This record gives sequence, structure tokens and C-alpha cells, in this order.
Amino acid sequence: MNEQLKILREKDNLTQYDIDRAKAALEVEKARMALEDARYNKTKMRLRRDSQGNYTYQYVADEEKLGDLQAALADAQANLYNMDKEHYT
Repeated sequence: MNEQLKILREKDNLTQYDIDRAKAALEVEKARMALEDARYNKTKMRLRRDSQGNYTYQYVADEEKLGDLQAALADAQANLYNMDKEHYT
């Protein structure tokens, strides 16, 4: 974030592309943080059987939510990539 702010402050005039790119980069970081939080947030309980035949309950991450968040991250990254590609051409 500090690096992005430094780049924007060094420019004399900001274009609409600069603003839109900063917003898209922020969305990528938000999606990345949400995915990371979901990976470490163990909310589902699963019944497991160990090698000795004993059953135990274990908290695990919600796989469906992880899949949705991974898709959201991929979409945000694709949006940023396409924005840069269009601006470059």
C-alpha cells in the first residue's frame, strides 16, 4: 500500500486509469486477505478416524467458502491484468 501511495504521490497529474488501477489493486489485496482469513478460520467440524480406530472431531476450514474466495481472487487479478493490458495497448 505504501509503495502504491508513493507512486501516486510522485505523479504530477493523476489519470482516471491511475485511480481505477489503484482501486483494482485494492480489490485484489482485499480478496487475498479474505482468502487467507478463511484458510485459517476453522469453522466446520469434521469427524475423523485415527490410525487406532478412534473417532475424533476436528475443526477444518469451509471448503465451499474457500472455493468461492479463490474464484473472487482470480477474478480480481484477471480484472487488474486486463486493465493493464488495455492501457498498454
